[in-house]
Amino acid sequence: MRRNLMFSLIQKRFLRTSSSSFTVQFLVNSCGLPQQSALSVSKKFQIDENNLNKHLKSNDFKDTHIAKTIEKWPAVLHSRTEDTLKPKFDFFINNGFAGQLLPQLIVSNPDVLRRHLGSHIKPCFEFLKPFYDSKEEVVEAIRRTPWLLSIALNCDMHLNADFLIKEGLPVDRIAKLMQWQPRVMRQKHDKMVYAATATKKMGFQPGDRLFVRALAVLVLVSESTWRKRIEVMKSMGWSEDEVLCAFKRFPRYCHIQRRKSGVPWIFSTTRWNCNGNL
Repeated sequence: MRRNLMFSLIQKRFLRTSSSSFTVQFLVNSCGLPQQSALSVSKKFQIDENNLNKHLKSNDFKDTHIAKTIEKWPAVLHSRTEDTLKPKFDFFINNGFAGQLLPQLIVSNPDVLRRHLGSHIKPCFEFLKPFYDSKEEVVEAIRRTPWLLSIALNCDMHLNADFLIKEGLPVDRIAKLMQWQPRVMRQKHDKMVYAATATKKMGFQPGDRLFVRALAVLVLVSESTWRKRIEVMKSMGWSEDEVLCAFKRFPRYCHIQRRKSGVPWIFSTTRWNCNGNL
């Protein structure tokens, strides 16, 4: 109690005497930051508070958006509104992030503010466009997976996308992979090549409905782990042919861990179906 009171007195004295008190007051009163956070941030930045606040609010940022953005990425206070923020905001708005979508994007991934517009942000949009039918779909994909605008242009994701296209996987399914299972697309390229090859050897073809699900499993599960899971099922009385047959019918089943109660009912049902076709 006494410690909190002392800290409060120190804060008040700091606000009265420090040269950064005006910045602190701006961060607390205009941006909604807690006083302690404002004190910490103010030591690093002196800002043109009216210009920054006006620019953010003119782009539909509410106080909560501003506070969250500053807390996640304090360097925004050091940004030049006309030279740095405005061109990026204009680009985002022109590409579908109008109204509340813009502050929502920035709050979800403030990292985009430090990315160069010409050498990074624009190329990311160009990379995504071929996988979606409209600007609205690109916006929705980024909303669901904000880090899509933070990927390195030379990363494995680009190599994996190009590889899967050459393998014959429809672009709409690649888009779904990026949006719903981003970990799959971010795996090392050699692992993706291995997984795609193994998936086809099991009888899946890129045009098959279950190809993507099987690929996702084999990308995320190491070869040694895959073999261990086969051995676990064999220890329960399955043959290797039955395990592979079950995987073809229900690729995600190998993600279900072994349970103390024995084989889950879905394993038994799948095994029965496989035996009926062996």
